[in-house]
Amino acid sequence: MWLHFAIISLTGESITRYFYSEQFESHMDVLNEVVRSGSKLIYAFIRDEADSRINLPVEAFDGTPVGLTMRELHKDIQRILNS
Repeated sequence: MWLHFAIISLTGESITRYFYSEQFESHMDVLNEVVRSGSKLIYAFIRDEADSRINLPVEAFDGTPVGLTMRELHKDIQRILNS
C-alpha cells in the first residue's frame, strides 16, 4: 500500500511525500512521527493494490506512535482465537 501525504514543514515549506509498506501500522507511525516533529499534516491517504483510495483523518494523528500497540493487540487477538 502506498501512503500519500502532504505537510507544511517548520520552515513553512509545502512538501508532498510517498511511503510504501504492506503494514498499515507503519503508515500510522510515519504520520505520527511527522506530526511529532512539528510539521503540520495537510492531507493523507492510502492507495491499495486495487488502486482504491482511503482518506485518513489528519486530526487523528497526534504524534503518539501506535504501530507497536497495534501489533501487540493483533498478537493477543490471534493468541485468543487459537486457544
